[in-house]
Amino acid sequence: MHVLSPINNGLFRRAISGSEGPTSMGTLTVKPQDTAKALGAAVGCDTSDTTAMVECMRSKDVNELYSASRSRDVSAPPDSLYKFVPTVDSVFAPKTPRELLQEGNFERRDYMLGIVSSEGSVLGTSTLNSIHTHADCEAAAADKLRIYEENAAQVTQAVVSEYCSDGHGNHGTSHAERAARFYGDWRFAVPPILDAETYSRLHSGTYFYYFAPRPSFSTRPSYIQAAHGDEKYFLFGPEVNGKTVTSEELEISTRMMVYFSNFMKTGDPNRPDTLPVTWPAYDELGRQYLQLGGMSASSVTSDLYPRQRFFWSQVIPALTTHGSHSHRAAATEKPAAEPPTNDSHGTEVSSGGVDELLQQIQATQYALVGVVVALVVVVSALVCLVGRRLSNSKKLVTKSDKEPMSYHNGSIDTSL
Repeated sequence: MHVLSPINNGLFRRAISGSEGPTSMGTLTVKPQDTAKALGAAVGCDTSDTTAMVECMRSKDVNELYSASRSRDVSAPPDSLYKFVPTVDSVFAPKTPRELLQEGNFERRDYMLGIVSSEGSVLGTSTLNSIHTHADCEAAAADKLRIYEENAAQVTQAVVSEYCSDGHGNHGTSHAERAARFYGDWRFAVPPILDAETYSRLHSGTYFYYFAPRPSFSTRPSYIQAAHGDEKYFLFGPEVNGKTVTSEELEISTRMMVYFSNFMKTGDPNRPDTLPVTWPAYDELGRQYLQLGGMSASSVTSDLYPRQRFFWSQVIPALTTHGSHSHRAAATEKPAAEPPTNDSHGTEVSSGGVDELLQQIQATQYALVGVVVALVVVVSALVCLVGRRLSNSKKLVTKSDKEPMSYHNGSIDTSL
């Protein structure tokens, strides 16, 4: 939000967002009143007048407010995953992050975004270890997707079909891993990818990274590779974090420090200090990004998570009645001509109801493309026809100018 807020204009020139973006799900509410009043009541303030309630709450000790906020009587807003999150306040956030990003009425800053390979680890090992069945996976998804409110049932059904089912892409994976993939894609991975695409249209100094290697010191389940936040151990160095690392990990750490410090100095991760692999800027056409790991020419690749990006930016918005939440991600993604059939690891993704919807969306897009092509052909034909007529008219005028007119019997002979 600091990147998009207009009150921050002139205060900083570049920023880095790790494992989230401005439009990440569940981190904004447009319905904060009930939660605020519940907290006010919990500390003994009159909630009938919100102005008086705020003044009363300001007089309370911070420890009293903190203790009350953890009460079961104070619940998260219906459109948020957390109790207290930013809201549109007309000052810091005059509009939603999605609207601010779309309108582009903010200072252009160099911007780096990135994600790790197992963002869903943030669900926590204890939660993941409790997911053993399809029903467990479905329950975990439904618990998070409640923020879609009246659209929650349709969205949950699609997500369960895509992530929790025994489809082709899920063969050989545990139900816990499937739940982790869902939460990671939805909450942390796809929004930054879409945000990078939108932001890159406004400013060329946009860069994206993907941190994939599992740290040698990780104690998480084997299906978790780079967990949410693991890149910080490499970015700030093993000495700072007190971790014992391998020589390869130390090399990754050193290169990350160079890339990131370069970016903060100049807005370009490739200078002033150079590294063997050039990190290209991100744009909506190439979608190139850098894989932080064993550095080689193949570390630069493109089009991260195509299937997931399509699912969350096209399929889910199609299932909602008014896009109350999904529009934040959907608005950044241009419709794909064809829904991807593979995930980032090259495996086929589950078929079923979601794939049918994908086909419907694809058919609609092909129809629109056909209409556009037909219009282009018609317009081209009209342009050619008009051009020929104008050319013939010019020839007639030129010829008549060169041929002298003759008089016969007092009349003008205009024959050619």
